[in-house]
Amino acid sequence: MDIFLVSTLVVIAIYLIGIFGRLGSILQELQIIHKTQRDLNYDHSVQQESMLKKMDSLSDKLEDVTLPLNEISSKVDDIEHVIHIFGKYKLPSKKEQKELDDIALDMEVWDGISNSSAYRKD
Repeated sequence: MDIFLVSTLVVIAIYLIGIFGRLGSILQELQIIHKTQRDLNYDHSVQQESMLKKMDSLSDKLEDVTLPLNEISSKVDDIEHVIHIFGKYKLPSKKEQKELDDIALDMEVWDGISNSSAYRKD
């Protein structure tokens, strides 16, 4: 029995060595995974900080662009107002001016004819 007990202890020892060896390799893998995760988190925080700086910069640039756009919008509104006034109170073209002159001349002639008819009746 002593041999049986010794051989059983040897087999158990070999299994324990195998188990501890596998646990050691699992521990090393976990350490590598932990280090990789820590490195990735650091890289992520660096990238996030860089992106926040870029966003701040873009925000400042957007503000710099927004102010001139507001001024341009105000000037466009002024121009639209002036165009509306020109459209409403525009000067006649040469053709339109000739037509207006002809109408005025016709009115003067008509008034002259009307006045002469009224003068004759008296």
